[in-house]
Amino acid sequence: MIASLLAIVSGCRGDYHGSANDGETSSDESGDGDGDGDGDGDGDGDGDGDGDGDGDAVCGNGVVEDQEACDQSDFAGEDCKSQGFELGKLACDDQCAIDTSGCTMLTCGMNEQPQGGDCPQECSSCSEDTCNIECNGTQACVGDQIVCPEGWNCNIVCNGTQSCTNADFDCPDDFACDITCIGIQSCVNTVTTCGFGTCEIDCAVDSQSCTNATVDCGPNGCAATCGGNSKPTLDGCNESCDCQAC
Repeated sequence: MIASLLAIVSGCRGDYHGSANDGETSSDESGDGDGDGDGDGDGDGDGDGDGDGDGDAVCGNGVVEDQEACDQSDFAGEDCKSQGFELGKLACDDQCAIDTSGCTMLTCGMNEQPQGGDCPQECSSCSEDTCNIECNGTQACVGDQIVCPEGWNCNIVCNGTQSCTNADFDCPDDFACDITCIGIQSCVNTVTTCGFGTCEIDCAVDSQSCTNATVDCGPNGCAATCGGNSKPTLDGCNESCDCQAC
């Protein structure tokens, strides 16, 4: 009889160990021992490794995640133009949705107001909201790529014989841009690329200042003032809301 009881107890112990192993396998199929089944070892079951079990985006951390359209200053590459407007800046509300109240459509001849600030290093000087880039002297900026800083109106002065010959002028995206050509052949063979602001080249002082000069007009006002037979070409003039060629 004692032998029979020992056999029964031994059988029960075997069943107990078998059921415990089966229970662990069913709750943690990944085999990492944390019991969540996702294999990352954090025990939360969502697979993000943070232990919270949610995996949701956090609005306000400055990074666009999941279904967020924006987060603080992160707009995932979107701007007013991609939202169907022409000027202005997007904002992001406290629900991480894009706010376009700061965006506007283009009014012909009008420019967005620059914020100004510390004068950018590209500028020779600054006056309120305008960056002044001065190319004074013979061949001072010949062949240069002159890029106006963003966030400012731009005024480029080419003063001197061939001072800006063969130069390229890149205007700011959203603000006014003026190029003044003073002196013999000062702006010969130049190319001006306009943005969304008004864009003007002044070649009135010398009759040879803007020979073979080209202005790639934007959608806003685009104009040239000429002296004698030196007349720059205004490309895209028909796409400008107000184009005034020589």
